[in-house]
Amino acid sequence: SLNCDDILGDKTASYDIDANTLTLNGYTGGAITSSLDTLNVYLTDNSENLISGDDYGIYSEGSVIISGGGTAIASGKQNGIIAVNGSIDVKDGVLNALGEESFALSANGTISICDAVVTAVSHKGTALNSAPQLDGFTKTYDTMASQNADGAGAEEYVSENNGLYKYFKVNPYYTVSFSPDGKSSGVMDSIKTVSGIITLPECTFINNDNNPFDFWSDGTKYYNAGAKLAVDADVSFTPCWESSGGAAAEDNTVYCLNSAGWNNVYAYCWSPSPLSGWPGVKMQNIVGTDIWKLTITTGPYENIIFHAGNGGAQTSDLVYPTDSKVMYNNSTGEWTELGGGVGYSPEDTSGRNIITLGAGGGTGYMSEVLDESGTYTLPQCAFIRPENRSTFKAWSIGGTEYQPGDTITVSEDTVISAVWERGVFSNADATETVKKYRDENKGDFANSYYVDIDNGLYIIPTGLKWTVTNDQNDVGDLTFSAPQVSGGGTVRFGFIITGTEEELNKVQKVELNAQ
Repeated sequence: SLNCDDILGDKTASYDIDANTLTLNGYTGGAITSSLDTLNVYLTDNSENLISGDDYGIYSEGSVIISGGGTAIASGKQNGIIAVNGSIDVKDGVLNALGEESFALSANGTISICDAVVTAVSHKGTALNSAPQLDGFTKTYDTMASQNADGAGAEEYVSENNGLYKYFKVNPYYTVSFSPDGKSSGVMDSIKTVSGIITLPECTFINNDNNPFDFWSDGTKYYNAGAKLAVDADVSFTPCWESSGGAAAEDNTVYCLNSAGWNNVYAYCWSPSPLSGWPGVKMQNIVGTDIWKLTITTGPYENIIFHAGNGGAQTSDLVYPTDSKVMYNNSTGEWTELGGGVGYSPEDTSGRNIITLGAGGGTGYMSEVLDESGTYTLPQCAFIRPENRSTFKAWSIGGTEYQPGDTITVSEDTVISAVWERGVFSNADATETVKKYRDENKGDFANSYYVDIDNGLYIIPTGLKWTVTNDQNDVGDLTFSAPQVSGGGTVRFGFIITGTEEELNKVQKVELNAQ
């Protein structure tokens, strides 16, 4: 308990005994093991945590609960996370899990996911040992699943097919929709966003009076088309047109442009009799603008005064406007047409750029970033590596490689892709290749064969002898010819097999030996 506040001495891991919670804050290290009834793992907001062990990422005798607003990858040869006698519960945040040969997520109890982005992958096994429970989601979500570990051909998850899937993903999302106002018509596609970060599109609605588009409004603020912003809920935008200035002129309504910056604006109308006693009626601010309005259905009136309240600033006696499409400027003392964008306070989103992190052939999810500082420090990579790739190598931006921790200058939307080290073509890979080739060519054996191996996925050793054996005896030799580059970035190897078809069917392994 002496080091609970800072387990590793680098502020990346701490443990609260009373709350039974392990907090990870940028942890990069080996497997986490627990003999507790329940292990609580909390991921601090915006942290990337890399949990990797030989056989397991997280091994718990009991249950595992993962929560918080950070990101974690848990990986191991057998399981990403295993709850031997309990359940796995993922709440919020992002979890990428890789179980190389068995299950990415394995629990004796249930696997529950709520409002979290979870990707589970097994290259040689199954993503989940049981169908996940998703009924706890409070947000709208999508599911995807595939029999391919890279997610190729993914479709909506079907629980009855759980045992077939090597790839599983679930993610909540926000919907950003666009609706015409009362002065326009048309249809625009909604945007589904996992990160909440969007770029507002150009408006394609048609204004009934052929007025030009001005701004988007979410009912509280105004934005230019092309504005980049982050949302944290479903939101709908409607267009504002140049003629309305963001406030459609209404009948029997007076307007005041509060350029003077009064805290409140009141309207006092009279003659032949007052609308109400002094100070009159408080006007309503049109949110996101400096325009205040008041709808008046009584009268008619001949005079009006705008003022800031008892004892505050006020205008002189004014002639009551007969045109609802004008408003009074309490700073200049002028009546102006309600239009041309007057009164808008559009949000300043200049200097914002969207940073997108790509898996580079891997899988999993890392959130987009809305950057306003002009610089960005590259994070640890929390994506799941592709099959046959050994480790993360670097981040690539336009072909230039950078390491986690490097700081880059950001002056435009930027895509950053993961680069992975190629794995060495190993004995296990050779065995799988030969068996696959053998099985695909049943009854059509000859002495000479060739296989094409993707040089982009493997570092392929040359000048070696590959010996095929079974449990009892040496079946024969595979003698590789010199590799030749063939089409599509592959390397072609020829080889000669000695032995009968019966013997070849007994192949157990292929061993790599120096000649």
